[in-house]
Order: sequence, then structure tokens, then C-alpha cells
Amino acid sequence: MSAFAQPALYTFGNLGRNTLYGPGRWNWDTSLLKNIPLSESVRLVFHADALNVFNHPQFGQPASTIGSGQPGRITSIVGNPRLLQLALRLEF
Repeated sequence: MSAFAQPALYTFGNLGRNTLYGPGRWNWDTSLLKNIPLSESVRLVFHADALNVFNHPQFGQPASTIGSGQPGRITSIVGNPRLLQLALRLEF
């Protein structure tokens, strides 16, 4: 007998609520900013943004379809990999 078997027709089975749950999300975003004065009224602003700094994978939810043969298996990744963004802005 399987731990996750197909219930009888027109019944719900006896599995409790929230028995299958997915992994948590772990995401760090950071930003660096530098103001560079060029004159009294002009400055250059440098931005460096990093999303998902540690490049930690964000796993999706486990499969919950009992008849699929893969209940509880995680087969997807959600979210973005590490993204870096650089920007310069001239303010006057």
C-alpha cells in the first residue's frame, strides 16, 4: 500500500490539511549608491543593484496531484537567478 494512494471514487481520502508544503523562500537584495559632485550644481550618481545576491535557488511547490505518480516531488524553480544592474545618472 502506498502512502499516497488514489482515494475511492467520490471520496476525499483521509490526508490532513497542509500535509504537503513547499520550501521557504530565501532572497537577499542589496544596492550601493555613490554621489560624485562634479561642480556646485552638477553631480553624477552611480547605482549598483544586486538581486538574489547569493544566487540561492527558489524551489517551487511540490506536486500535489495524487494520480500523477509524483506527489511531493519538486520539479520547478521560481523566481530569478542573480541579477546585477548598474546605472549612471547626471543631475543638474
